[in-house]
Amino acid sequence: NRVTLQKARDLLVQIKRALDKKQELNLDAQKSKTTEQQNELKSVLESIYKYTNEYYTIIPLRGFADGKLPIIDKEDIVKKQEKIIDDLIELELSYKIFLGAQANLKNISPLDYLYKSMNCQFESMNKDDIDSQLILRYIWASAPETKVEQIFKIARSHEDERLFKSNLDNHCLLWHGTSVCNLISILNRGLLVEPMAATTTGSLFGKGIYTADTFAKSLGYCSGI
Repeated sequence: NRVTLQKARDLLVQIKRALDKKQELNLDAQKSKTTEQQNELKSVLESIYKYTNEYYTIIPLRGFADGKLPIIDKEDIVKKQEKIIDDLIELELSYKIFLGAQANLKNISPLDYLYKSMNCQFESMNKDDIDSQLILRYIWASAPETKVEQIFKIARSHEDERLFKSNLDNHCLLWHGTSVCNLISILNRGLLVEPMAATTTGSLFGKGIYTADTFAKSLGYCSGI
């Protein structure tokens, strides 16, 4: 559940802090190595092992039944595990919706239940519509080899009302690339900024919702399609 996944995320934050401390101590050791520094470094390494064990207790890895689990002692390993946690958090909502559809089989068809759970209205756009042609030109301007099968117009409940209330005049057409496993969450909740407790995973400018004005740029952040 989300509480368990958040605990796993917090452990990754602790590991990241320990790795930063380890790097700091290694730099200091290049200048002068003291017994106190060695003891502190030993303590930091022990904390990394401890947090790693706690993390794997919560998030077990596949394929390591007969072997040692890798220590989470590098930043790229932390980022990889953070991506796993993010995907699991996004999939949690999907799992709950599918469970709800299964539980209500006698009262409503699974497809109708899923549609209602999205809290969105979907409309298939005609390829000859003015809006469709604008979108296609926008796509092909940076990715001319892209094949578009269908474009959907999506309206989330009360989103237009919130947009008009903000009274912004700097509207732009922008792209946002994401993983397939994030789609149900985005449709249901909208685009959300990552939790501040999470360490940065490839976000060049920190926490935020990342968009691009070229299709090809955002396409690079899509997966599962």
